[in-house]
Amino acid sequence: MTFRFTQTEDDLVAYNLLFLGHSPTHQRGIWFGRLILPAAAIVIAAYTLLLRPERLPGTVFISILAILWFVFWPAFRRSNVSKVIKRLMRERSNAPILGEHVVTIDDQTIHCVYPAGTSEVRWSCIIDLREDDRLLLLYMSSIHVLNFPKDRIDAAIISRLREQARQMIAQQPATR
Repeated sequence: MTFRFTQTEDDLVAYNLLFLGHSPTHQRGIWFGRLILPAAAIVIAAYTLLLRPERLPGTVFISILAILWFVFWPAFRRSNVSKVIKRLMRERSNAPILGEHVVTIDDQTIHCVYPAGTSEVRWSCIIDLREDDRLLLLYMSSIHVLNFPKDRIDAAIISRLREQARQMIAQQPATR
């Protein structure tokens, strides 16, 4: 099976956000930022209220800010990470990985031709499959992936790719 698609910077940002969304390390960081700062603010506000009861309005205000922080921190973090990724991408040229990709898939390999050259990955190297509404990712390690934008690849091809990846991953030894 052979297909073509165009890789864009938005695909790379979406990949990084999806990667971070599935990263246990990043999720711990989000929960740490989401819980520790608001909890500390509420504890300090309560302690201040115990020492000086006339500071009730300030305590209520800080408590409301802490609750808003808890609610909106993940969205803020996602937006901030997206901006940082875009800034990092502007620091160096991404031309080698952007543009038209031609992918050929057979029973043994995934062969990609892209603007900077070619790569070939054996199915035995694929250890995981992840996807969201925009991307299908085939992981070769915890940080190295093949990135397929679903909106530019025919749904039937994506379905076949997904099924073949699941079959190949299932055939691998359980030690991975």
